[in-house]
Amino acid sequence: MGINQLFKKKYFLASLQFATLLVFILLIYGAIGVTTNNKDFALVFRNTNLSNLIVWSYWWPFIIVTAIILGRFWCSICPMELITSFFGKIGFRRKPGTIFNAYYF
Repeated sequence: MGINQLFKKKYFLASLQFATLLVFILLIYGAIGVTTNNKDFALVFRNTNLSNLIVWSYWWPFIIVTAIILGRFWCSICPMELITSFFGKIGFRRKPGTIFNAYYF
């Protein structure tokens, strides 16, 4: 099975997007509520916080290298499309009100 056939599978990209969404959630959960009032420990802690280290040492360089080598591959596995399509399906089916009309065009 070639990579083109793999990407044509119905749930392959959704599963990759869901996996990256889980990683995002775990990184956010790991960083929330981590505080200290000790200034000396804060200087040490900012360099040893696991969420901080993963995002700035691995995640961003991975995105940059992926963009250079594979082009827009990151866009296909980014979880934002998964979230917006989910809420688009359960969202309102109404048209925006008149307040959103642009009369000045």
